[in-house]
Amino acid sequence: MNKKKASKADERLNESDQKKNEEFINVFDYFENANIRNREAFIELLNYTIKNKK
Repeated sequence: MNKKKASKADERLNESDQKKNEEFINVFDYFENANIRNREAFIELLNYTIKNKK
């Protein structure tokens, strides 16, 4: 394989890796945001339970 073909192959590989990294970041962000929402909901439920226990 000559350098030009190798360069094109590397470029495609880098684009593929970049897309995979972006997808991973999007999935990570989704779960991070879900975790934040769940934590907020748990705190709200805990506060409600404590308030109504008294």
